Amino acid sequence: MITLPLNLEIIPKGTVGVALSGGADSVALLLALRDAGCDVVALHCNFELRGDESDGDEAYCRELCSHYNIPLSVVRFDTERLRQQRESVEMACRRLRYDWFCQQREELNLACVALAHHREDRIETLFINLLRGSGPTGLASMPAVRDFYVRPLLDATRDQIEEYLAHRGVAFRTDSSNLTNQYRRNALRNDILPAIRQYFPAADAGLARTMDSMRRSSNMISLLLSLVSRNLVIDFAGHKVVDVSALKQLTDDPSTLLYLLFNSQFDDEITIAVAEEICAVADITSSKFFQTVAGSQLEFFQGKLFEYIPQNFNTLEFSLTSIPTDVFATIEQVDYQQFLRLKDDAIGSAKHLFIDIDELPDDAQFRLRDWRSGDRIKPFGMKGSRLLSDIFTDCHLSHSDRNCAKVLELLPDKILWVTGVRTSAHFPVSPTSHRILHLSIH
Repeated sequence: MITLPLNLEIIPKGTVGVALSGGADSVALLLALRDAGCDVVALHCNFELRGDESDGDEAYCRELCSHYNIPLSVVRFDTERLRQQRESVEMACRRLRYDWFCQQREELNLACVALAHHREDRIETLFINLLRGSGPTGLASMPAVRDFYVRPLLDATRDQIEEYLAHRGVAFRTDSSNLTNQYRRNALRNDILPAIRQYFPAADAGLARTMDSMRRSSNMISLLLSLVSRNLVIDFAGHKVVDVSALKQLTDDPSTLLYLLFNSQFDDEITIAVAEEICAVADITSSKFFQTVAGSQLEFFQGKLFEYIPQNFNTLEFSLTSIPTDVFATIEQVDYQQFLRLKDDAIGSAKHLFIDIDELPDDAQFRLRDWRSGDRIKPFGMKGSRLLSDIFTDCHLSHSDRNCAKVLELLPDKILWVTGVRTSAHFPVSPTSHRILHLSIH
């Protein structure tokens, strides 16, 4: 009986979600895990990019799972409509797929999601990372385990997979887009790697050894860097921050240390060239932006490096009769005596807002939103108003910090609070205040 080199040691106990496209790799993985006694559920994404062919893939997956009595979960995406600005179709599919897998993990209580990447996929990824300028982590290619994703077939070849299915008499679908060189990975698969194998017949085995060596080297470097990172990588409000200023004091080669440290501590990578650019920047108060290998933005501000946080808050409107709960802050009504007990904690802190409800219009409506250029606030102790952008500059806030601050306004356009930054002088509390609205940031 023909079997596959299946790494079952990385499969945790519980239900395993298997990403099923209908292609040979995912079909073989699904059946092999089922035969190995795993409790499996198939997960199929229809990206609606190839018309009848995409629908045919979905129909095939439904028929296959019905035949083998395997539970199947299907999602359909209008990928073209859901693409973000400047996002390629390939990246959009990846984002949508992995976001849905996370949802399925919660809904179906999955122990892990199994992906059907095999040895040739690892080699293709190795070349892509090599051409991007990756270091040991990138040259180790795909890890067998990442978060709750597992890749049990990394030691299997494509020929072994197709032979396994042929022996079982199981057909599979072929994605026509894989036969064209529209994507760089396809060009590697269809033209470049076959040419290398023609001149170097043992190339795949040698590259597999290289990837294993890079994995071992990367693991050892990560172990050593984890000791260094205790003083250089700060956890700030749930986000990792690299203290580049402190790092530069430790070594005559700070760019290499930054390059290795970032790539070991973050999910993304930077190139050595980007690390050199960052270390060459003086510790000025304005922000500088850099890109990771995957295209994400980093912000460098006052000697600190961190992942840039964009504005991403959905506008929220509410009234005093429909106060939302657990949105961004605790919202409660207090009296003046309660205010006196609370205000000591709030002195000097813009994490609290107190306003006199009785001074508000009867039909007061509020809006919570991201800040915008041109926004102005009337701060306590000042005549007139100030631009939020000027206040942010005075407070020495990075662009990410500014994006995290939310604006609470009394409609139509009176700003009451910039969360964590400033409160306004509107509707101040006084000893004659009876009903006071208290808002505090979580």
